[in-house]
Amino acid sequence: MGENGRRAVEEKFNWERESAKLLRLYGRLLDLPLRVPSGNDP
Repeated sequence: MGENGRRAVEEKFNWERESAKLLRLYGRLLDLPLRVPSGNDP
């Protein structure tokens, strides 16, 4: 994979982004309001 391809994958598939998507999914499944944790949460 070239440098540009690697950068694109790292930008699109990182834990911060994926965790927000999972929280949205779980919220929809459980009908809960969205709360995305910040970097300051314990």
